[in-house]
Amino acid sequence: MTKTLLLFILLSGGIINGAFAQQDTSKTALRDKGRKLTKGTWHVGATLSLKSRDFSNTDLVLVNIINFKQNAFVIRTEAGYFFKENLSAGLAVEYGQKLFDIKGNVYNDNDIKGYRDFSRSFAITPFIKNYIPMSANHTFFITNQTELQYLHREGTSENLKSDNLNRTYTTRNQYGIGIRPGIMVFFTKNLAFETNMGILGLYHSSEKATHTDKADSKRTETSVDFKFDLLKLGFGFSYYF
Repeated sequence: MTKTLLLFILLSGGIINGAFAQQDTSKTALRDKGRKLTKGTWHVGATLSLKSRDFSNTDLVLVNIINFKQNAFVIRTEAGYFFKENLSAGLAVEYGQKLFDIKGNVYNDNDIKGYRDFSRSFAITPFIKNYIPMSANHTFFITNQTELQYLHREGTSENLKSDNLNRTYTTRNQYGIGIRPGIMVFFTKNLAFETNMGILGLYHSSEKATHTDKADSKRTETSVDFKFDLLKLGFGFSYYF
């Protein structure tokens, strides 16, 4: 089990336990917190995923890292309609950015090398989302989202060696199907906190790259994705009406 999966489980469990601990035992309060997700209900929401790492002048065995920076985020907004109790269909839109920038040199070598990669992505994701109530007052739910995805990504990478700089411009289109489990906790009858993670997907992608130092290249790939990444772990809020 990876650290990311463990973090997801601990955070999810802590949210549930904390909400149960604060729950009023009166029937009126219990009734006011949750709601049944019946046919005809709409929901809108947003989640944020991010990671960041930054350090400089660090010795790593035989390499001196002059500068290292890595940050990324994904913003996801979605809207859906319940066509059946505890079952909704909808559409999500995602926007993301990634930056990886490193520069350093091997000991006893003044030849500085560096690599920088920056990309932006946009995704459209239709989905079906299932809600499983875990409390009598319909306050706590386990959710599971099955989704189709089209993703478009464009980016630029740079390789630096001494005074030589080579660039690559990349365009990637990806299609796939994935599963996104999570939990949801109602604070009021309309507002809920949600956390979810994309843990499994089947994807096909095609990529075109234009290089400054060699001929253009193309690549296609089909893969089953079972990696745990902080960018797949989202936290946010949803509104039900």
